[in-house]
Amino acid sequence: MRRNRIYAAVLLLASAAVLSGCMGVKDLSEENEDMIAEYAAGVLLQYSDQYDRRLITETQEETKTSPTADAAATAPPAKTESGGSGGSSSSDASSGSDSPSDSDSSGSGGEASGETPESTVSLNKLYHVKGLDFSYDSYEFRKQYGSTIQAEKGQVLLVVHFDVRNISGRKKKVNLAKRQISYGLTADGSEYQPQFVILDNMGLNHLSTTIPAGKNEDAVLIYRLAKARRSASDITLRIQDGGKTAIVKLK
Repeated sequence: MRRNRIYAAVLLLASAAVLSGCMGVKDLSEENEDMIAEYAAGVLLQYSDQYDRRLITETQEETKTSPTADAAATAPPAKTESGGSGGSSSSDASSGSDSPSDSDSSGSGGEASGETPESTVSLNKLYHVKGLDFSYDSYEFRKQYGSTIQAEKGQVLLVVHFDVRNISGRKKKVNLAKRQISYGLTADGSEYQPQFVILDNMGLNHLSTTIPAGKNEDAVLIYRLAKARRSASDITLRIQDGGKTAIVKLK
């Protein structure tokens, strides 16, 4: 297509030269005719692909050596994607590790997360005092215990009795005051902690006493509860020492 335009330009110039002679343009000198012929030859040399020494204009040279032109010529074609494919690829990449199924598999419940159900032990294994036997005895609601411990207005005292028996054959000294044993009580969903009491043996939560061989001693835990808790249908005592737990249902 470009070659046809070149030939057309050359023919146009040649025709102009011929017509100028035919039309009798008197002021067209021989020098002007030579200039026209030279220009026509230059156009041919400039645009002819068949001639390895064709002429190149300054504009063509600047365009050829321009970095922008080189970059445009050598740059790979821009990658195009059909509608929505780009978004879906990034979405797939991000959802690979955060999908609900992956989260569930590492889940937060029970055995899947490495948690184990709580194991309980007997009172003797929890206290682990050689020669002594610990057992739950009974509980009662009272307004007052001893001469100094009284329930406040709207409250009632829950007194839990434990039997501590010396089965060693000789007197046995026991001190639980330094052990971090907890005694959480739950009554119909409400939680309570035992009171600090001043008794001869300091109560079970701070037991400090000496028991003769073959004898037993009453050790108590005392809680202050609202009066309405007297009719609680479920009262549970959870005794914990480190990783050991003993559960006592008050009946």
